[in-house]
Amino acid sequence: VMALMLSKNPMLTPEDICEIVETTAVHLPSSTSPKNNDYGSGRVDALAAINKTQVYVEDIVLEGFIINDIEGNNNGRLNPGETAHLTVSLKNVSNEPINDVQLTFKTSSGLITINNGEANFGNFAANETKTVEDAFTITLSNTAPIGNKITCTLEATFDDVKRKMPIQIIVYDYTIKLRENGIRIPDKTEIGPGETSDVWVYLENKGNDIATGLTATMTTTSSYLIINEATAYYGQLYPEQYKHRAYNVTISPDTPSGTSNAPVTITVTDEWGKTTVLKSYFFFKNTGQPPASCNPIQDLSVEIVDTNAILTWTAPSGGAPEKYLVYCNDEFLTETTSTTCTQTDITGGSYRHCVEALYSNGCTSELSCVDNSLPCDITIELTAEGIPDTEIHLSWLPVLEGLKCNVYRDSELIAKIEGNSYTDSTLDPEQVYCYTITALCAGDIESEPSNKECLSTITAINELQNDIKIYPNPTSGELTVETDNYPSLQGIEILDMMGKCVATVETLRATSLQQPTTFTIDISHLASGIYFIRIQTENGVITRKVVKQ
Repeated sequence: VMALMLSKNPMLTPEDICEIVETTAVHLPSSTSPKNNDYGSGRVDALAAINKTQVYVEDIVLEGFIINDIEGNNNGRLNPGETAHLTVSLKNVSNEPINDVQLTFKTSSGLITINNGEANFGNFAANETKTVEDAFTITLSNTAPIGNKITCTLEATFDDVKRKMPIQIIVYDYTIKLRENGIRIPDKTEIGPGETSDVWVYLENKGNDIATGLTATMTTTSSYLIINEATAYYGQLYPEQYKHRAYNVTISPDTPSGTSNAPVTITVTDEWGKTTVLKSYFFFKNTGQPPASCNPIQDLSVEIVDTNAILTWTAPSGGAPEKYLVYCNDEFLTETTSTTCTQTDITGGSYRHCVEALYSNGCTSELSCVDNSLPCDITIELTAEGIPDTEIHLSWLPVLEGLKCNVYRDSELIAKIEGNSYTDSTLDPEQVYCYTITALCAGDIESEPSNKECLSTITAINELQNDIKIYPNPTSGELTVETDNYPSLQGIEILDMMGKCVATVETLRATSLQQPTTFTIDISHLASGIYFIRIQTENGVITRKVVKQ
């Protein structure tokens, strides 16, 4: 029934479909029964649902929108915490004037606050395009996950008619991290007391947005680490890019025996004043035996409660240390002067927690460690999409930094990746493949499988290949489509290499109605690269690959 409704009006939203199907259903157990727990809204009435579905008429359509975040970092993308304005362009594609068009911005997502959601576009002449600068003002939540696609709706109203136009707002941001073993001594394996050396600090951008104008400063609370050159300029860091810069340090000659590390803080500031604070330890060589008073902690225990690991221990005998250093799976976690520490938001997996005592004379005790484990309870939501000609693109939620996943095809492991998408290539045409995803927690413990998604590979229809010609290919911006059967054309989609639809031509206007018929498609706004042109005809689908120079 939903498919029939969408064939009558392809612009119906899921909310529209739900409302029509429920309100036209036959009530049960009797026609006067209200919605109830036994029968829900009742039995679907297909004819009533189709009759209530309005025929889709193309009149006011969305030409596009631009994000203006001049009050933020002014990069044209929406970042967490930013307030931005949306400049919107609408077009009247009908041959009749349309008057008093009002546009409303709507979303059910709690991640967006609508500061100004109404815009007046006024009157449209036939085939007129209008743009309203800064039509809407919205604010994105500080907690919006990077990469999240927030579904919103632009609703145009005129003459008692409503036209809903879905859009997506993508959350962009950068995330600066220290790379693994990101503090290194170049050309040397170690440095000791009394020595001076450059230190390379590697910073990496793990987000989906460019970090610009980055400057980093190194500080320490240790009296044994002297930082001679503390500031370095990193400039731009693109997503997944990393850079190193040199800092110069000296290990104090009077560093006590047994002291072999110093805490460091790397404070990274971008050109807009946003800061990221990274904490780590700089390790160096120091010969000699620790003094007898450098005793380890006692009775370390770890209790897992929900998603928290609660560590408790007893102070060393022979005198309290200056502080304790806490580690998880060989990575520094925190420092504390208490004899307890709580690690929050742990996911499933195997964990090794260790604590060592750091004394005021620089002595560091032996590690005391406890092993533990927690089931991997991440729930994966999987979606799949076919890409011409024999590829299937998978994407999934949630978006968690550093999350690694196993990809299964027909119950066989085919990939282990970090991220939230995967494209399965070189598949056989006209075959059905089924996929599931599992998350990998610490210790490579797998979560429960995601929902199963089964999809058939897409193949071109040979009988239609000679009906359509597309040229020039490659093109610098404009494509000509030529056909001997113009009335059979129904629409065109332009897909990028990831299978994402980047442009749609729903109404085809011929340059010439003589045979053969030609019309043009403007793709000058697309970036250079390879694209797939998917042409829907009344007899099937044709897919062609084109190159945008």
